[in-house]
Amino acid sequence: MSTGMPLPPVAPIMTPAKSSGTGLISTALPLLRADEEPVLGFWIEAGQLAAAELDTTTDPARRAALAQVRLLGEQSMERMTRSNIRLVYHWISRCWTGRDTGGLDVEDLAAVGIEGLIRALRMWDYRRGLKFSTYATWWIRQYLDRAVIRARGLHPGALDTLRLDELFRARAVLEVQHGRSASPDELAHALQISPAAVKDLLLLERNVRSPIRLDAPVNDTPRSAPLGELLPTAGQAPEEIVEDRERHAELAAALQELSPRERAVLTARVGWAGPAESEEDIAARFGVTPAQVRATTMAGLARMRVLLGTAVSFEAAA
Repeated sequence: MSTGMPLPPVAPIMTPAKSSGTGLISTALPLLRADEEPVLGFWIEAGQLAAAELDTTTDPARRAALAQVRLLGEQSMERMTRSNIRLVYHWISRCWTGRDTGGLDVEDLAAVGIEGLIRALRMWDYRRGLKFSTYATWWIRQYLDRAVIRARGLHPGALDTLRLDELFRARAVLEVQHGRSASPDELAHALQISPAAVKDLLLLERNVRSPIRLDAPVNDTPRSAPLGELLPTAGQAPEEIVEDRERHAELAAALQELSPRERAVLTARVGWAGPAESEEDIAARFGVTPAQVRATTMAGLARMRVLLGTAVSFEAAA
């Protein structure tokens, strides 16, 4: 079976017995060289493709060749995983030492982090030339943070709080070191995330510092109702009230990103500031045709889908 790539630089690897009691770190292998990673990445992908083809192939010779490629892929996956185990422990130590982990110990966190590491291996594209550890860091941290949030019984939205906490601590350290405000690039380097991710965190921080008031108008139309009036309270549990408030706040913020025409038409059509109006009534009020009202409404909903990252319908927006 011609592949165009050298064989992976690995020998069959036997996982130590679980009874060793030394933890997952005992299975770690030395770090890989930069030129080894794409070779292993190729064979991981080839092994996955071979495994899929084995399910549909009956020819004995073809199956034997595919089985060999699948074995090489499995060995490559294990080598990549065990060579990056220290990366998992690094982020456990950096992010969770001395903090509330919801009862998870180091080995619990390591097992979760390795799940993220394996997910990164399955998603990593060796052709792009990106160092694997840089790519894997995001997945490892996502799995660790979400596991702790679940263990602590917190809402998934608490992940933003954890990210902001890291931002605050990194910025404080940098400001002490340099005697000035930290730049986004410096924060990105300290947090080991992209500058774009830092900008998202800074925007989130500004929103947290300037919370939406319940007595604030939903929009800038004369008939706009206070945001608090949109929140049903009778018979609702406190967490349901909070979820409703967050949903309406997100919708209100998304509305402010629309053009004045889109915002006015969509507000009237959906009924954000009062009873929903028909296309004909809105057309008569604005001096346009119903078809133009319909087009503006659809354009506004489409933009809100992009802004909110989810589907928006008349019912969801109302």
